Amino acid sequence: MTEAWKSFWDNYRNQEARSDADLFVQVGRTVQGRPISAEEFSLGVRHLVEMLALEQTDVLFEYCCGNGLVSREMAAHAGFVIASDFAEHLISTARQWSRRPNVTYHVWNALEPLSEIVGERRPNKFLMAYALAHFSPDDLECIVRNAMVVRRHGPFAFLLQGIPDDSRKFSFYDTAERRQRFAESQAKGSIINDGMGRWWKASEIVALAERLGLQADVKPEPAGLTHYRMDALLRRT
Repeated sequence: MTEAWKSFWDNYRNQEARSDADLFVQVGRTVQGRPISAEEFSLGVRHLVEMLALEQTDVLFEYCCGNGLVSREMAAHAGFVIASDFAEHLISTARQWSRRPNVTYHVWNALEPLSEIVGERRPNKFLMAYALAHFSPDDLECIVRNAMVVRRHGPFAFLLQGIPDDSRKFSFYDTAERRQRFAESQAKGSIINDGMGRWWKASEIVALAERLGLQADVKPEPAGLTHYRMDALLRRT
């Protein structure tokens, strides 16, 4: 992850959490500045569990876990969760607010080899929720290849959830003001893009999966979540 994104999370998104509601604000899980509803969050958690077919025998590795808002929910459905993020203040918050006996939190860069932090526990399932916009196609290939190194054999599942869908970006930029801000961000070549990050094409993810010998199931997020994001499940049976 680039220094520009590190600066964004270390500075712009570095509010202290004093309640569960603050956890949502801290990681931008908001609508018009307010935390998403409990119903939407619960729907998102169920969606993750179903897409990954999580079981108590699974070891889940979570990239860009933030303050553990999702990690602690996954802990109830997996045998063990290894959660990581490059922002020290978010991991510190996770260790305070999102502790579970079967979750460990690590300050770690997603582009580094996983073998450095997984230890003897070898994940068989992988999750990156609402974070792929921080990365380039080359970054994603590095990330998936590193995951495949620690899961050399057997079934493999990597879920990329909440990806900004380039084909539906104007469902998000739905006002003249938003479109103008987007155009200005594009003109500057900003990778931050007001915090939204990179918009992805489904074809980019499918092409990556093909290069790595994986199947890719790319589809819009289900009704009840966003109307401008998609999910991609990369798998090997």
